[in-house]
Amino acid sequence: MLMLAPRRSDSAAAADRSAAGWVGVRALDGSGKRDLLGAKVVVEPEGSDGAAQHREIGAQSHFLGASSAVAHFGLATGVESVSVRVQDTTRDGETRETVVRNVPANSTLVVRLCG
Repeated sequence: MLMLAPRRSDSAAAADRSAAGWVGVRALDGSGKRDLLGAKVVVEPEGSDGAAQHREIGAQSHFLGASSAVAHFGLATGVESVSVRVQDTTRDGETRETVVRNVPANSTLVVRLCG
């Protein structure tokens, strides 16, 4: 089971399309209560030969600290939507993967990987 919850910021609706944008991706377990640390995220611009960007969601930071569980990607000028692939491996060694297409620029996508 896969549940998606794209969220678009209010300021993004009024953003100038000629400006470079961004996309955030947060991966959660099926209950929506646990971030999937270690999940691999790949973002590719839709309809172009743009380079794919890769991130791994992690909690690395300084002593007794943690970084954001949202993977942030900067987008080139003119990119209006992207394709997002999220991959995670369960404790049993099973690989779960989902692809979400046409994710709008200047938004944060929340992906629940169930299974």
